[in-house]
Amino acid sequence: MYPSKKVPVEESVGMTLGYDLTRIVPGKHKEAVFRRGHVITADDIPILKEIGKDFIWDLKIAEDELHEDEAALRLASAISGDNLIVKMPGEAWADVIAAKKGLFKVRVRQLDAINSRGDTLVATLRNNTVVEEGRVVAKAKVQGLVIKKREIELIEGECKNLGKVLTLYPFIEMRVGLIVTGSEIYYGRKEDSFTPLIVSKVAKFNSEVVMRECLPDDPDLISNAILKFVRNKVQIIIITGGMSPDDVSAEGIRRSGASVVSYGAPLSPGAMFLVAYLGDIPIFGIPGGALRFDPGAFDLFGQVAFAGLRITYEMIRHSGHGGLLR
Repeated sequence: MYPSKKVPVEESVGMTLGYDLTRIVPGKHKEAVFRRGHVITADDIPILKEIGKDFIWDLKIAEDELHEDEAALRLASAISGDNLIVKMPGEAWADVIAAKKGLFKVRVRQLDAINSRGDTLVATLRNNTVVEEGRVVAKAKVQGLVIKKREIELIEGECKNLGKVLTLYPFIEMRVGLIVTGSEIYYGRKEDSFTPLIVSKVAKFNSEVVMRECLPDDPDLISNAILKFVRNKVQIIIITGGMSPDDVSAEGIRRSGASVVSYGAPLSPGAMFLVAYLGDIPIFGIPGGALRFDPGAFDLFGQVAFAGLRITYEMIRHSGHGGLLR
């Protein structure tokens, strides 16, 4: 929505700009050449024409309207949940910034509804993106220089009733227990290449492997190691090695009393990926081949667990879209 009166630039000397004016040099930069509040002088006229401005909007905001900057700030604030910061750098976009390192989540249907209203625009990173502190995760603006207050108030009400569209879940420092299975590794016939890979992946989530066991292919030994980890207050358990139906790792997990969420996932590699819970403790069974790729099956679902969220059967079954990992 735009105000009704526009003034030729030659007649705009002395006017106060009600919005930012931008210069774009394709392939090089985009910058605000004049900011909102700037009083136009005669020296500005050539510059205005250079950036393609033949007229200036005489911005008059009615009682039931909002300026685009205020509207963008309110829109961004309405949709942003915990651990997100809203700032207004200029040029009509409000930035949503990660306050901590963690897992960024988007309610996609709610986002689509906002972007389908016609006058409100929100661009985000993809749902379930790992972000560092300080990263811009979303931008919000409105179309036009002004917008009806009611449009923003409706979105504010919806976000209050339905929940925030954007949320950041910080990674929690977890005590991780690692079980490396395989008689070939246990008896020294093959080098353990799994441990350094897991240690590296866990560190990305601000956590540490605090206990490790290397075991032969024996389900009772695997079960006992899981229970030992639990007694020592391990918060996440990872089991590597064979996860095929003819291997014993899955049986060892079941014998510990854990409840299997899903044995198998629509991932390649990672089809035999397993997720279980023993109480609130997530247990991951990771096929050896799935550890060779980054991101892999563990990265996709480990990020959920390290953010303090529970992995569900639906999450795993919906992972096929984007599940081709090589």
